Amino acid sequence: MLPFQPFNVELANGKTIRVIHPDFAYLSPAGRTLIVYGPDEVWSETIDVFLITNLSQGRATSARRRMQKG
Repeated sequence: MLPFQPFNVELANGKTIRVIHPDFAYLSPAGRTLIVYGPDEVWSETIDVFLITNLSQGRATSARRRMQKG
């Protein structure tokens, strides 16, 4: 099994949320809600999984930065 790699959750509104450790993300039993904790182990985001548009690896960049570059 490969070691965990931090990843980004990209949402339909352009927001990107970084998941830095597998213990920092929790998928609800029904699979509809994703809860992500920040590096300080405090609840950070509650996400409707139907609004996730992409999962990516690498450093998180804001939608504003991506739009300025392109």
